[in-house]
Amino acid sequence: MYSGVFEDLAPHEIPEDISLFKVNATKYPLLGEVQEYILFGRVEKGDCLYLPDYWWVQNETQSEESTWITFGYETSSKLTDLLFAGIDEGMLEED
Repeated sequence: MYSGVFEDLAPHEIPEDISLFKVNATKYPLLGEVQEYILFGRVEKGDCLYLPDYWWVQNETQSEESTWITFGYETSSKLTDLLFAGIDEGMLEED
């Protein structure tokens, strides 16, 4: 319905002052129109989110101890195979 609003911009060119937590509908009227579609959730230790390409995401942490990793991959890449092999071997777990 609102796809293509920023289709002429690369993902890194989208304005940095947009807040999904406090929508400024005066400055960004189209964001105000889709405000009801903004989803909020809580991610706990060990959780993982999947976000399709070009979906916006904004995070807010409740403590100073947090890690945010963004990983883009091709489903058939050697890098992906190595990453999942490392996960299977427990290489990403804390001691």
